[in-house]
Amino acid sequence: MGTHSVVPLTKGTSMRHCEVCKQLIDADRAEAILQTRLCTEHAREIQKYGGEFIMSSTQEKTSKEGSLKKNYGGISTRLRRNERAISQLKDDYDRAKGQSGQNAG
Repeated sequence: MGTHSVVPLTKGTSMRHCEVCKQLIDADRAEAILQTRLCTEHAREIQKYGGEFIMSSTQEKTSKEGSLKKNYGGISTRLRRNERAISQLKDDYDRAKGQSGQNAG
């Protein structure tokens, strides 16, 4: 696993590199999706593994604990990185890179 600089994810941060190919992530993409660590090309490719993120949601309860009356509020959502998919994408990239190196030599 290589080392790369960690840039705080704040609005306006646009200088980030793709976790797979190390190319600069398009500024519009970086600003629109603050959590992304993938360039546009790899964001498309990761879809075959379920996407870059996994979203989960939880129904918020506003009723008192132990009450038989169930009052539900909004829905809270949470994004987490799809580490399995990113690992598979990196493996694909490394394998393709290795094959292109063998074909050149």
